[in-house]
Amino acid sequence: MIYSCVPFLSIPKGTPIRPMAWAMFTFLVAALNFVFGVTSALIGYKSSKKWVIITGLIMNVAPFLLSSFLLHGMALIIGFELEP
Repeated sequence: MIYSCVPFLSIPKGTPIRPMAWAMFTFLVAALNFVFGVTSALIGYKSSKKWVIITGLIMNVAPFLLSSFLLHGMALIIGFELEP
């Protein structure tokens, strides 16, 4: 997910952007991780291993939260503007 945010480092200050391709890439990675995370959580639930359930749940939300945090952090530090 960090690699997908690297191109935002070259955007000049004050440039309005609408990162639609980045959002689609983030969605695809998050959807793939969701499948693995739910599978891991279900296996952990059946075997009653708490660490497997927690790992599965973290895998479900981590890609979206990390990439959103990185994008908004770069927008704040570098100074480009995110358009809706």
